[in-house]
Amino acid sequence: YRLPDPAVFGPLELTAENAERGVGVIAQNAPVLGRVSVVKRIAGTERPLSGAVFQLWRESNGQRGLQPTDTRVGDPCTTGADGTCAMAGLPLGTYYWEETAAPA
Repeated sequence: YRLPDPAVFGPLELTAENAERGVGVIAQNAPVLGRVSVVKRIAGTERPLSGAVFQLWRESNGQRGLQPTDTRVGDPCTTGADGTCAMAGLPLGTYYWEETAAPA
């Protein structure tokens, strides 16, 4: 989780009048989210390749490696001119890209 900004809560004033019930504050934090990407390149070169289709999966069954019981994330992504597919706003975890279609 991310630290809130500001990370200081209060002031909380404990007085004789509120001592029995106490004083408190609710702190809400947002989870850390990230981004994963894959770049498709032409074999033997550094040139990007457009038109490749990838599906992102999240490890969800406790077994290493992509399994049919893992969780599909979003819709398939087709690489653009830069050869890249990316997905943002993801919780921390283990992810797999599956290439489902290659360009001619």
